[in-house]
Amino acid sequence: MTETNFFQLIHNADLLSYKTMSLFVKQFDKQLNISQVILLAHIHHNGAMQPSVLAQTLGYTYGAITSMTNKLVTSGYLTRTAAEQDRRTILLNITDSGEQLLNEAEALGKEIRNQVYGVLSEEEITQMIHIQNKLLNHVDNME
Repeated sequence: MTETNFFQLIHNADLLSYKTMSLFVKQFDKQLNISQVILLAHIHHNGAMQPSVLAQTLGYTYGAITSMTNKLVTSGYLTRTAAEQDRRTILLNITDSGEQLLNEAEALGKEIRNQVYGVLSEEEITQMIHIQNKLLNHVDNME
């Protein structure tokens, strides 16, 4: 693989990601970014979590998680509670408002996904996901 190909691959992936996120943010008028929506969805699907576990699981720094969760708590989408087993341990929980916001975000995300990826067949989408996961796992093992 030549250097040009390597940088073109990185550039194309970056542009596609940026442009699809921009489409979402322009249409989702809630003053949240994609990372915050991903964080809400992760808590929704996995239950209450410690900020450190969220950071590790989602691949964000602890500082980034703190910044994102501060805004989500202030906006009423998350709560911080002490764990019953160890009061020193803080857990993040999604609120009813957070659930409602997540439902709106997921509905819009589905529309945008259909608009953007509608040019691909189901087989191409399956291949793309497989290739992305294969590359992500490979890069994770390189670190």
